[in-house]
Amino acid sequence: MISLFLGMAVLAINQVLEHITGGQSGLSGIPKLFGNSSYPYYYFFIGLMIVCLAIMYRLEFSRFGLTWKAVAQSHSVASSTGIPEARQRIMAFAIGGLFAGLAGAAYAHNLYIVLSVTTFSFFSSIYIFVYLMVGGINSFYGPLIGTALILLIQMFARSLKEYVPFIPAGILLIFLFLLPQGLVSLPERLKHLFNKLRNKSGIPMEREGDESAS
Repeated sequence: MISLFLGMAVLAINQVLEHITGGQSGLSGIPKLFGNSSYPYYYFFIGLMIVCLAIMYRLEFSRFGLTWKAVAQSHSVASSTGIPEARQRIMAFAIGGLFAGLAGAAYAHNLYIVLSVTTFSFFSSIYIFVYLMVGGINSFYGPLIGTALILLIQMFARSLKEYVPFIPAGILLIFLFLLPQGLVSLPERLKHLFNKLRNKSGIPMEREGDESAS
C-alpha cells in the first residue's frame, strides 16, 4: 500500500512541478535504444524477462527466499528464531524494486517518455495487484499466469472499450470468492473435488488401490 500511494505522490509532484517534469504529458526526449523499429525491443524485453525470471526463481528457492517466506508467514516467530526480520524485509523490498526499476527504465527508452499520467496511472498499480491475486500470490508461477490471463481477456475484449477497466475488477471478485488462492490452486482444488466425489460413490481410494495391485 505504501508503494501504491508513493506512486500517486510522485504523480502529484509531477503536476506541481509541471514546468520541470512536463505535467500530464510527462518528461519526453528519452533517447531510443534501438531506433524506431519495434522488433529489437521485442527481443530485448523477452531476453530481459527471461534473465529476471531466472534470477527471481533462484532467489525464491534459495536460503534468502526461505527466509523471506518465514518472515511473511510470521515476522514475530521468524524474529524469535534469530532472523533479522526488519533487515530481511528491507532487502526483499529493495530487490523487488530493482526488478521494477529495470523494467521501468527499459520501458522508458521504448516509450521515450516518463511520468506520463496516462501510462503510469493509479490503475497501473491496481492491475499489478489483480494479476497477483488472480494467478496466485503464494506461487512463483501465479503472477505470470494471472498476467497472461488478464492481458489475453483485455485483448479479446477491445471492442468493449468503455467496459475494459471493469473486466479485471469483475475477474478479481470472482476469484476472491471462488478461488482465493488463485489459478495455481485450481488443479489441487479439482483433485480434491474429484477425490470427494469418488469417496461419495462408496469406493474408498485405498480399497481401489489395493484391488488394482492384486
